[in-house]
Amino acid sequence: GGLGLVTRDNPLLKGVSCYRSLDRFATRPINGLIDTKRFDVLYAVNNCSLPTSQSEIAARAETSDKTAEKYLSEFQNHGIIKTYRENVEPTAGGKMLLDVLLEAFTEIPIAKDNCVELTRTKTPLTILSSLRREPQTAEDIQRRTSVSATEQTIKRRLKQFDKPDLDLADEEGHSYRLTDTGKEVLLAYHDVTIAIEQIIEKAEWFQRLPLENATVPVKELADATVVASDTASPSNVLGAALKLCDLRVSRFRCICSIYNPVLFFAYQTMLDFGVEAEAVLDWGAFVKSDQYTANVRAKYEHYQPLYLKDSHTLGVGIYDERKVAVGAYNEQGEGKHIAMIVSENPNIIEWAEDIYGSYRDMADCPEENPPDIDGGFDGRHW
Repeated sequence: GGLGLVTRDNPLLKGVSCYRSLDRFATRPINGLIDTKRFDVLYAVNNCSLPTSQSEIAARAETSDKTAEKYLSEFQNHGIIKTYRENVEPTAGGKMLLDVLLEAFTEIPIAKDNCVELTRTKTPLTILSSLRREPQTAEDIQRRTSVSATEQTIKRRLKQFDKPDLDLADEEGHSYRLTDTGKEVLLAYHDVTIAIEQIIEKAEWFQRLPLENATVPVKELADATVVASDTASPSNVLGAALKLCDLRVSRFRCICSIYNPVLFFAYQTMLDFGVEAEAVLDWGAFVKSDQYTANVRAKYEHYQPLYLKDSHTLGVGIYDERKVAVGAYNEQGEGKHIAMIVSENPNIIEWAEDIYGSYRDMADCPEENPPDIDGGFDGRHW
């Protein structure tokens, strides 16, 4: 039991088509993903010093190693944590899941334990949701909804909703109506559902997104598409990135953490068509592309490369102010596979622009601060 936030039977998810994506990351719907003790384990994962071990998490969550192991395994199956050589750390999705829940517990005007009880099964929220439009009796609710509870069970729940510690519904004769508190709870629960749906649906991307960039307005990702590479299809993301090279844009900004000659040539084609461009290259990409970048810079006055003095695992492409692509790749493992989202949502674009601005602030201009690259390009070409 617990916060069974993303399930096929959730009455607040009618009309929301996320189930096919959920099946990619779990063999069953996510029932009871977060109850009180699971929340404690999730909180510990996010607040222990990294890297951390399973035993340290168990101690922080005040639970047994066996229980912690069980819950951590569930979290890993859903892309909420990742493990490497027995070290455990949250993914960006795990960090954002905790943030979403903490915000919900702050906004929902009932105690956290009551919230957990409310979402332990689908019945309470189905009953509560049925009161959104008009007052209803227990008989009305049983007849009009898919709830499998008996009329007596529904009556008992409605009486609980009418108690002062919940104050979710008021009795009027034999009918019950939703209170203002009940409306707030439903709205908050709906927002949490959407956010967690996106964390699960886009787990491939969240698993790779750096923790410091786990600030995305997650509910705004609903219309974003995810493209991911894997061993069988290693060029999926490259193909999608090439298709995004729009010659009609007037301004293009990007962060590059991987040097790919094919993609850089496509970017050069955009320059040929007069697109104003600025690129922030991490150290690895800058070193590998040094001579190529120098030649391009000499040819195109409307192109400005900048470089970072360390390596990163993030890529961003901003096409005017109307579309963004944000990609991230594995730090560890045999294949550094990439996952990328593409979005035209203004709030996602603003988030990506903020990230670009923060990386740009850390970057150096080669003309002003020539880089020192051993055994190769030393800045004099600039």
